[in-house]
Amino acid sequence: MEMEMELETARSRASMSSSYRQQVESLQKELVTLGEMYKRLEARLQASEPRPQADSLLAMFEEASRSEVAGMKHQLEVKQNQVESLSCRVKQLESTVSSRDAKVRDLKEQLERMEAIHKEQLQSKECRINALVGLCQRIEAQLVEARYYTEQKRESSSEASGGYDDMCASMELDGNSPTVDPTGLLGSYTSNTEMTPVSDMLREAEQAVCSPERQQSLPLEELELSGTVQADEEKPPINVADEKTSDLL
Repeated sequence: MEMEMELETARSRASMSSSYRQQVESLQKELVTLGEMYKRLEARLQASEPRPQADSLLAMFEEASRSEVAGMKHQLEVKQNQVESLSCRVKQLESTVSSRDAKVRDLKEQLERMEAIHKEQLQSKECRINALVGLCQRIEAQLVEARYYTEQKRESSSEASGGYDDMCASMELDGNSPTVDPTGLLGSYTSNTEMTPVSDMLREAEQAVCSPERQQSLPLEELELSGTVQADEEKPPINVADEKTSDLL
């Protein structure tokens, strides 16, 4: 707003100086006509009597006209200097306005680029979030399935091992007596160690299913997806140059 007001004042002063110039030109024309009138009067005075009085009047008119012309010339020079200074000021303001307009356009382009980049980053983040949600759902489904499977195995094995544990407890075992598998699958062997109950074996199997080694058996596409998620998270955020914003400030 201040620049526009300065431009308006400069333009008004320029118009005033042009009007002053027109006035000076009209005054110069009047001076020319007055000079012609003075010449005619001088001729008449030379022809008339008495001569000394006409010469004194002519000298007075000449002196007055010369002083008036000198004052007008001085005013004209002052107005011309003002017009030149105002025109220089107007040119400076126009150049400043054009440079600021260019900076504003540049900043608008940068803001548009930043908006596009942020939209792209937001879309990629949403895609990664959706992928992670799907991965978590699949892992949860696999965990539920594994838990259900282990529960079934535990129930079936506990039912099968109930009578077997009772039979083993009723048997009298010593260090040199052979232990015989009633099913005939293990055969006979001699052992000095205690037998591991079936419930402990099932507990170890459940811990093995829930251990981190179980996670290594995930499908290849899930491992690739988790790898891409980590790779995307390691990407540094893109920053658009903000150096030119300080120039406008």
